[in-house]
Amino acid sequence: ACLLAFAGYALLAKSGEEPSRAGQAPGGGARTFPVAVATAKTGDVGIYLNGQRNTSDLLDLLANSAGAYWTFDSAGVIRIQQLVAPDVAALTVNVYQQTSIARTSTGAGSNGVPIWSVTLNADRVETTQTDLAGAVPAATVSRLAVQSRQAIATTPATLTRHPLSDQITFETALRNIADAQVQASRIAALFAVRRDSLQVILRLDAETAALIMLGLVINLVSPYLGY
Repeated sequence: ACLLAFAGYALLAKSGEEPSRAGQAPGGGARTFPVAVATAKTGDVGIYLNGQRNTSDLLDLLANSAGAYWTFDSAGVIRIQQLVAPDVAALTVNVYQQTSIARTSTGAGSNGVPIWSVTLNADRVETTQTDLAGAVPAATVSRLAVQSRQAIATTPATLTRHPLSDQITFETALRNIADAQVQASRIAALFAVRRDSLQVILRLDAETAALIMLGLVINLVSPYLGY
């Protein structure tokens, strides 16, 4: 068994740094995947391993802990990017560049509407205990009886506006429930409002197409959809 304790994602390259290529065998061959993260510190995380585990599962836990997503870029580097509200657009796509456009949803919920409740499971106890001696404080007995503590953030106004809005739960590797509550509140604020999902086919020149990447903020001009 082994405990991996990461203080503020110290294992990940800081935003803006070139990720390490350490572990790559000369001339190719087996290597460890470099990882780059573009996110602020969100708290300490820990993952306990006592057997085989898919790397993708571990990356999911780390990404969930930061309210983020992960993906491979064209160079084979795993990128972890925190979900944040759109900022200043880096690129504008005009109507004449669009072959087709369709709106597929107006929210992050599974039914296409905003989400009103976000729960993060955190501060995991790997082995729960329900038979502790009577001398153990009641707070400790209560804590060790359940595997995780929950940080919950709700937006009642969203539920009022969208009675069919979803609740969503994420498993995280966060060790401090206070850090989980901060993340739950941040994610809830993102998911509680309208977020349109669009399917767009574009006609772009090579120079513009090279700028497109996951996480890029784009100003999409579409009078048809009201943008």
